[in-house]
Amino acid sequence: GYMFETSSCPGRYFPGARCIHMFFVRFPLLVIFLDRDNRIIDRRILYPGQVSPYYFKAAGLLETPNLGLMEKCTVRDTLEFQPIGE
Repeated sequence: GYMFETSSCPGRYFPGARCIHMFFVRFPLLVIFLDRDNRIIDRRILYPGQVSPYYFKAAGLLETPNLGLMEKCTVRDTLEFQPIGE
C-alpha cells in the first residue's frame, strides 16, 4: 500500500485482505473493512506502527489518507466502486 511513500493517492482497495499493518507507513490512514457485499464491517484510523485487528468476515479493505471520510461512513453502509481512468 503506502509503505515507504511520502505522498498519497486518494485510496487503494485490497480484495481478500482481512487485516493491515502500518509498518513503514509515515502518515495515518483510514482503513475500511468490507464484507463480500461491500458493506462496512468496521472502519478505523490507524497510525504508523499499528496493526489492525483481524476481521474473519472481511472480503477486502479500503485504505485512504482522507481521514475526513470517517465521519461520512458508518458500519453497515454499502460502498460502490467505480473504475478510474476509463
